[in-house]
Amino acid sequence: MQQWSGVQFACVRGRGAQEGVFMGSASSGNGNDEDSKGSEDISLETALANLEAGTIEALDFDVLRQTITFRVHQLWFGVHEQHVAIFEDVASFYMILGSDSKRYDWLLKRPATSKTAIGEWTSAYFYPDGVGTVRIHAKPGSWESGWVVRYNTHPNFVVEMGDQQILIEARLVRIDGKTFAVGFVESNESQDE
Repeated sequence: MQQWSGVQFACVRGRGAQEGVFMGSASSGNGNDEDSKGSEDISLETALANLEAGTIEALDFDVLRQTITFRVHQLWFGVHEQHVAIFEDVASFYMILGSDSKRYDWLLKRPATSKTAIGEWTSAYFYPDGVGTVRIHAKPGSWESGWVVRYNTHPNFVVEMGDQQILIEARLVRIDGKTFAVGFVESNESQDE
């Protein structure tokens, strides 16, 4: 059993071929992470899928430490689960509040701030080759066009939160104490043009 925020939990899951017991999130705090041994053979895709439909209780963008941390709570058939996903060595991130002009509507019709939840972790995916290139396009001939072209990023994770998305370029992610060192997307800037 793990302990997180004073709640003990063990996650019993049944999702098709992924049936089995998945022990909870944060470390036991004693420096001995024997509790995480049950998840040694879990894949990154399964670890990300285990967070689906969870409530994001905390979201921390730590620019100085280059981390993005999600604390996710789930209630599955009466069993409470607490999960922690930490994206480390974050080189870039990009947040989109909705598609097209709907992203502006969300700002105008922002829901009341909740004291218990930020939003839903709808889904998340890892893209070994990246989701594409995020780049700034300046007006040709403008002062900005001389320097903004250097800032191209290649996000390799997408976290979907309802209509919102966070694109993350990270070297590794830790989910419930399990580390997935995925590296960065190798880019050929000449092909990105």
